[in-house]
Amino acid sequence: MNHQLEDCQRKLDALFHERQSLSVQMCALADALQGDIDELHETDLQQALQRFRERAMQLQQDMLGTRELEPNTPIRLQRLKEHLATLKADDERRQRVLRAHAIQPVTDAQSHLQEQLNSFVTQSLQGDQQGIQNAGNAVEALLALISGDDLSDETWDAHFDFIANAISRDIAVAAVRGRLTLASPGESQPSEPANDTLTH
Repeated sequence: MNHQLEDCQRKLDALFHERQSLSVQMCALADALQGDIDELHETDLQQALQRFRERAMQLQQDMLGTRELEPNTPIRLQRLKEHLATLKADDERRQRVLRAHAIQPVTDAQSHLQEQLNSFVTQSLQGDQQGIQNAGNAVEALLALISGDDLSDETWDAHFDFIANAISRDIAVAAVRGRLTLASPGESQPSEPANDTLTH
């Protein structure tokens, strides 16, 4: 989904830049109206405005879906910008949860731990924003215990309890006993299925 959001951001930035250029042209046309009508080039500007409108409506379809569209009424770019920021925040929350896929049991005999983690990820991503946020926090705490970062006793206890409540006690115990490790860089890990369209 990241590449879809980046593509939308590029298109939105281009539209904002083009809108400013069109504004300058419209001001120039308004000034020209005070002079010789024969010198106006309103046809070129109308065509440029139409192309701009078409690209804006296409981006709107990509980001919001057709259910919110009304014929020939593109949504203001500022709203698309705000919606894109929301999509990015949602994606960031999901990516934090998906980091759990980098965690794996030390031995194959502990495959039940992998199943618990996979189930936790799947269920978490089906929740609301707050649920996904909390799940991401649990994954961060789990990664901290597994990586062996220097943690105070108070933080260690808080992480352990948080993981036990949010994921499972089995996972929390496995983390502190060294039964979980991080996958090697480049090792293939499951990822969230990509959506064909951006919706919210």
